[in-house]
Amino acid sequence: MKRIILVLIICAVLLLMIGVYGLLSREVGIWINLTLYVSTIVGITAMMLAYYVIVKRNRIKFQRIYISYTSNDQDKAQRIVNLLSKHIFIYMGGHIEPGANLYETIPSYISSCSKCYVIVGDVISAQQKYEIQEMKRQHKIIVPILTDEAVYLPQNLREYKAITYSGFMRDLYDS
Repeated sequence: MKRIILVLIICAVLLLMIGVYGLLSREVGIWINLTLYVSTIVGITAMMLAYYVIVKRNRIKFQRIYISYTSNDQDKAQRIVNLLSKHIFIYMGGHIEPGANLYETIPSYISSCSKCYVIVGDVISAQQKYEIQEMKRQHKIIVPILTDEAVYLPQNLREYKAITYSGFMRDLYDS
């Protein structure tokens, strides 16, 4: 598949170069000029097709993730971000600008994400409770991440399959 995309891109670039060169040199007849227009259009179409194939093949790279955490779990959230941010755009619940209206900002961040991670420590903050409520309201995929195996899922997350932080990080390193 990579070879096909590479050949497609090379052909598109060559056709674009031929078309642009031909269009800039005004010393050609009408049939050659028509051929140059067609090669330019085919080149542009091939580039668009290659881009479409690349985007479809690498969907995960264009996902947006929302991470909900408390200040006690900021270091764990940052480690997750450091691993995922090479491939995925991430919103972190704790990094909302000071003075921002939480009831406007949080729903808009969550709505643009395809998946939400909730880092569950010993305590769930009021902001996390609101974020979880908003994730459920918007029918998002919610993945609870337990900071420790001894931590219990709060009542509002018990319907979701949880993973431990160590298991989650191991899965990230393996992939």
